[in-house]
Amino acid sequence: MKKIVSLAIVLLALGAGVSAQNYNADANKAQKKETREAIKEKASKEAKKSAKQMAKEGWKPLPGTEALEKQMQNSMLASYERTNGMPAYIMGQGTAIAANIDAARNVARKRAIANIAENLGTAVASITESTDSNVELTTGEVETINKTMTSSQQFFQREIGQTTDVVQAYREKGNKVEVLITKSYDGGRAQQAIMKAFEKESAELRAKLEKKMKGE
Repeated sequence: MKKIVSLAIVLLALGAGVSAQNYNADANKAQKKETREAIKEKASKEAKKSAKQMAKEGWKPLPGTEALEKQMQNSMLASYERTNGMPAYIMGQGTAIAANIDAARNVARKRAIANIAENLGTAVASITESTDSNVELTTGEVETINKTMTSSQQFFQREIGQTTDVVQAYREKGNKVEVLITKSYDGGRAQQAIMKAFEKESAELRAKLEKKMKGE
């Protein structure tokens, strides 16, 4: 009988634990939803303001693309989103002036990709300086990471694969046209490219960097 009572108590305790876990999971889910809604609202307000300013400066959406306000909202939402320690998307922007839209757009896209490569370094620098992680880096390790990221710019430009044009705009510049392109690059792929750049570094440093990017 005692064994049955003890078992019942254990089951009740486990049930209470599961209920608490479910409650916490629901609370976290509600909090994340609230945060997403707040971010979406903030992005919407900023997008509207930015689109108006761009219109004043003569920018128009490229033919076949969405309105500037919608494009700016998509861009801002992507820039705000985070996955663990790293941004969910690495953003890059480029502009170019040419005789026609196609020529200017091609150059602007290349410059946007180069800007993504630069912003990879900025993203990594922010996580190496962050104190939110349990991983501690020595001064020497931070210097090595920064040096490797700086010297790997051309490597990253070659390594960056599929990107998405989130903002595509143009404006007349005399008898020429200026095109602005903002691109987003998947954060998961960015992390893979970063780790590839550190192949020659020590296993310890690579492990620490990877944990930092995962927010561990």
